[in-house]
Amino acid sequence: MNKLKLLNRYSAAITFLAFEFFALIAFSYSGSFVLFGSLSLALCVLLILFNIGEIKAKGLSNVALFFIPLFIFTLLTAVGNYNLFYVMNNNYKYFTWGETVFIILGLLPMAFNGYLLSIDRNFKLKTFIVVIFSALAVYVLINFVYNLINFGAFYPVFYKNFYLYYNGIKSEVAVNEMAYVLEGFKFIEVKMSHYVLYPLLLLSSSVMLLFTSPKKEKGYFFTFLAFTILAIFALTFIPSLLSLTGLGVIAVLVLIIYLGKTYVKTRKAFKIILIALVTLFLLGYLFYVIVVSTGISNSFTGFLKRLFVENRFSKLINPNLEGIFSSSKFLGFAGWEVNYWPYFELSYPTGFFIFDTFMTSGVIGALAIFIFIFLGFNSFKKYFHSHKDEFRLQATLLLFLIVFVGYSAFFNEVDYALYYRVVRPLYLTAPFSIMIFMFSYVICKSRADEVKVVEEKKEEVTNA
Repeated sequence: MNKLKLLNRYSAAITFLAFEFFALIAFSYSGSFVLFGSLSLALCVLLILFNIGEIKAKGLSNVALFFIPLFIFTLLTAVGNYNLFYVMNNNYKYFTWGETVFIILGLLPMAFNGYLLSIDRNFKLKTFIVVIFSALAVYVLINFVYNLINFGAFYPVFYKNFYLYYNGIKSEVAVNEMAYVLEGFKFIEVKMSHYVLYPLLLLSSSVMLLFTSPKKEKGYFFTFLAFTILAIFALTFIPSLLSLTGLGVIAVLVLIIYLGKTYVKTRKAFKIILIALVTLFLLGYLFYVIVVSTGISNSFTGFLKRLFVENRFSKLINPNLEGIFSSSKFLGFAGWEVNYWPYFELSYPTGFFIFDTFMTSGVIGALAIFIFIFLGFNSFKKYFHSHKDEFRLQATLLLFLIVFVGYSAFFNEVDYALYYRVVRPLYLTAPFSIMIFMFSYVICKSRADEVKVVEEKKEEVTNA
């Protein structure tokens, strides 16, 4: 242990490698989850070895509890019926054993990386923010330019209800509902909802502009101004209902953050509104899940039937929610037996992460990841009281997470590719790994500050 402590002097080099890793994963030039998981595990091992002194000094007891929900989620997802069906069934072999292993060995080390870098003196959140959004900007720029070359500006308007034909086969969706993105080392056609996600994430960096002086930090200001302009161009030159709505929502969120920081009196009003909206959403969500999963909704008539059974969203969601507490679906599911093995009627993800998680991870796994996300957002209350990280950096992390979680909750296309078979649940994507890191960083940072305050108070009482 004493010899390992000597490695602390070289921890700056490992921190630099961490920034390189996050640049790679944010750019996402390779869709290989095995690659991301391997690098996450390797980075975790290196950070442990080169920060053993800090780990011993800070300890793990104050943050270990927060990793339990994530461990449950990764374990139940990896061994759940959904994942194992697609790994073991040769007719639907969408996942590999490597991806299954790294659901645990990739995501858990990513969370632990959040803890390790939260106590790493060489880690600068300001640098991390620049690295993440710079890589994301390059990715958005490549996709944006490639779409302009192939379709032209405003093509969703000009080619609305037009279709492409390959070998006489009509495209699955109209041209205005598709776009090109870089997947691995080639461009593929994807559903518009998948393309829109990345410029929206990039646009979340716009909150930095409100708290950065163009005179004092000219280079920093114009860097984020460029990110914002690029994101707006990528959303408006390839317009869709999703992109324009997302742009408006982010503008409102940025305004709320600015008003909450600048005008103290507005904070209480925003807090009350936020609590009310979150409470209503959670109550409505729980009620919907319970009445559909237990079959109560089948007895509804009139307005309730139209609301819970007969609208286009419920027709998509309800078949997957029905019977999720039964033994056949409790641990996740990919299909159910129709006549006899091996004939299945497959049940595909709906695109709503808040509902599809019951399919991919089972009831307990879904509850576990929801708890982890709740703990992450809840930790921002204490995190914002910390003066170690600048408010603008804290706000950028918060907005990035709100955009990603909020968008994925309703528009997460698992099977997003057209003409290609790409089945990638949210937990096998690069943005989800970044989300895990950010939440872990915030949770650990807020807990560390809380422990420090308690220790300082104890010391004051002792001295008195």
